[in-house]
Amino acid sequence: MRKRKNFHFFVLFTLIWLVGCKTAEVNHFSPYKKYPASAVKQDLQSMELMLKNNHPSLYWYIDSVALADAFKRGYIAIKDSMTEPAIRNLFNEVLMVVRCGHTSVQHSKIYGRYISWKAPSGFPLSLKIANDSSLVVTASFNRADSVFRRGTSVLSINGLSAKKLIDTLSSLIPGDGYSRSFSYQLVSNNFSRFYNSRFPGDSSYHIELSDSAGNTQNIVRGFYNPYADTALRTVSLRKVKKLAPPAQIIRKETTRSFWVDTSGQYSILRFNTFSHDLKKRYIKKKFKYLNAHKIPNLIIDLRNNGGGLIANSLLLARMIHDTSFVYIDSIVTPYKKLTVPAGADVKVKKKIWINIAMKWLHKKQPDGLRKFLPFAGKNYRPHKYRFDGNVYILTGGLSFSATSMFLASVKGLPRVALVGEESGGAAYGNNGIFIPDVILLHTGLRMRLPMYRIINNHRSVNNGRGVLPDIEIKADAESIRQNIDVKMRKAEAIILEKKGSVIE
Repeated sequence: MRKRKNFHFFVLFTLIWLVGCKTAEVNHFSPYKKYPASAVKQDLQSMELMLKNNHPSLYWYIDSVALADAFKRGYIAIKDSMTEPAIRNLFNEVLMVVRCGHTSVQHSKIYGRYISWKAPSGFPLSLKIANDSSLVVTASFNRADSVFRRGTSVLSINGLSAKKLIDTLSSLIPGDGYSRSFSYQLVSNNFSRFYNSRFPGDSSYHIELSDSAGNTQNIVRGFYNPYADTALRTVSLRKVKKLAPPAQIIRKETTRSFWVDTSGQYSILRFNTFSHDLKKRYIKKKFKYLNAHKIPNLIIDLRNNGGGLIANSLLLARMIHDTSFVYIDSIVTPYKKLTVPAGADVKVKKKIWINIAMKWLHKKQPDGLRKFLPFAGKNYRPHKYRFDGNVYILTGGLSFSATSMFLASVKGLPRVALVGEESGGAAYGNNGIFIPDVILLHTGLRMRLPMYRIINNHRSVNNGRGVLPDIEIKADAESIRQNIDVKMRKAEAIILEKKGSVIE
């Protein structure tokens, strides 16, 4: 008993020590640190070498000349020492030409921890991209601000038009093909942070706005400091911790939810991920319930589902299909294994395990490509708990990766309608399976590098677009002002109109 208590004490002490070390590391970290131009150029060169030696679809949308030109522009842009956000922006702008949403550069581990613990500062508004040339206020960080209310249209900031700002900030986010919905949604979710990253020297903001009556005004706002906000200072952290539900409950609620309308006409299933946090037994349990209670209509909300495990998205597809189907046509790579070429100064996380998996899970084909054996080209039957009513799937820019595979699989089925916006993930296919972090050793930034090319359906055209909705509907200034979920309302309205009839 005494040994067990000592062991528990040791574990607890170790955890506290680790958390303390991380906290101290963040407290002593300076986000203004600059890296010499030589170091930045070496990391850009390492990134170029790793891409050319390992990326499975490097020339899907461009040729070798366009790629070389993109890196040339990157080298020329490195004229002096640079901060980490500036380096990350530059590297991602170079990677934009590859048009692969799984190929991007993330902050270093310490910088990522720093910004996750730091309250938003700088640009004082939260803005949403309503279309390719409109920005709408969703919130002001200053609670006393009576001018920038929800739904206010922003026409320009510091002389840059809304369209120019949208194009500038969205270019910092590599995405699949030519769909811009993914980058638009990411910018909308954290406009202030992207703006601060791109325009770090701005300390005041001249904002041109248009109110609900169409009147325009020019307003100046200063740099927002969250620690000067008296409303934040009065919040007791101890009380917040007491009121917060357990972490396990938070994780479940942010992962999935299930709701049945009191009329019994429809149910709503929300999946925000297909990762390990979403259990297969949960999916089966809910579809078993739908069948047992004979619910005629189902709304599946995948607007915030960035993907995860193919197996989970495949299970959901089996709940929708009526007949046998092929979920993924092919998963291939031209490479035998992941390699680090000479001159690339990097560290690849889990490289050994990835190469072991590649050795045993793929097979060389007559055309020289190596086929990933699980999933590719296989027929799947509908699940015994499959749903045979009308299905309305809500989609958006964050519907990505394994979610776009699911959407491509069920689009066009007789009982299915996609409601919302173009998916962020490409309809034809993408890159993934194994996506290791390649750590660029001179700056610590991390490049995500997919290992396999995934094609959903060879018969479709690779036009670089996402999965298009059957019923397109987007938020505008008025719906944002009134805080109306236009996509959900549209699906509910269709259900009430049809009253259980089959979708035409």
